[in-house]
Amino acid sequence: MGRFIMTISKLAKGSTGNRLGFFFYTADSDGSGSIDKKEFRKCITALGFDAPKADIDEVFSQFDEDGSGEIELKELKKALKRRVELDPSLQ
Repeated sequence: MGRFIMTISKLAKGSTGNRLGFFFYTADSDGSGSIDKKEFRKCITALGFDAPKADIDEVFSQFDEDGSGEIELKELKKALKRRVELDPSLQ
């Protein structure tokens, strides 16, 4: 899942932040303004990552800081920024 985190982290940086928004709103298939676990899994698969469901769910839980069962765009950006600060190799 490190490769996934790196890919999404790069989308969140600088002028590519718009791409993160595009990723987010594409993943938000029901238009609710947030991504639930099912949408997140579909998105990971669509990006070409073949990871066990448990691994994808673990990453989702790490991004879902408020434990609501959904990830909002602001929450995703904050979680990715924190991950990059903790692990500069993700830049």
